[in-house]
Amino acid sequence: LPQEIIRKKRDGEVLTADEINFFIQGVANNTVSEGQIAAFAMTIFFNEMTMPERIALTCAMRDSGMVID
Repeated sequence: LPQEIIRKKRDGEVLTADEINFFIQGVANNTVSEGQIAAFAMTIFFNEMTMPERIALTCAMRDSGMVID
């Protein structure tokens, strides 16, 4: 659930690649609300992402749409 991912990051925990992928897929298919997206962005601002989280986020964003070769 998006709120559990937000809570986990808010509490300073490290997100898994699967959690990040789930959240980004929710953003891409409109199952995550604008409020949840804003809350996620705020938690990342206050609790920075680790390098593996950043890589997972970048890959999830890349893979969420059409990839042009």
